[in-house]
Amino acid sequence: MRTIRLLLVVLGGAALGYGGWLLRGQLGPALPWLVGGPLLHDALVAPLVAVVGLALRRLVGDPVRRAWLTAGLVVSAILLLVAVPLLWRPAPAPPNPGLQDRDYPLGLAVWLALLWGGISVAAVTARPDAPRAARPDTPRDTRPDAGNGARPDAPDAAPRGARPDAPSAARDDRRDAAHPHTPGR
Repeated sequence: MRTIRLLLVVLGGAALGYGGWLLRGQLGPALPWLVGGPLLHDALVAPLVAVVGLALRRLVGDPVRRAWLTAGLVVSAILLLVAVPLLWRPAPAPPNPGLQDRDYPLGLAVWLALLWGGISVAAVTARPDAPRAARPDTPRDTRPDAGNGARPDAPDAAPRGARPDAPSAARDDRRDAAHPHTPGR
């Protein structure tokens, strides 16, 4: 594992060095983006995401609906991030036929409308989250310190580390003793 990690660090360093070598001629125009991007993220985007997350937590009580709304906000942010260069400066160079002949604001609006239409349907039709203990598919923890009432010294208790739904050896022995002529399953 250590060898693979070291190999990945070396390959990552080589890729970073090669990218820096390619960027050396364009460092002047790229420097505001390289420095301004992280600063803009830390000063504006991260606090805005935190405020929206806190507001969602207070306004939407159901965790399932909150998850759908959070997913919609994340995908919307990604769409906006991808679209900003095309919306900000739609034609920085002479137009290339077929490349920039689209209506980007309309395309972004359509994608956002489709996204939020789907999120709205999912949030409205989502059933509220059931309490974890009430779910029938939740396996019980059989560790003595689990605090869920399972007794490790009970005859049907699964051995420590075994899956609770797996048949125990004690149950198999009792079944074989009760039905001696039945072949093992």
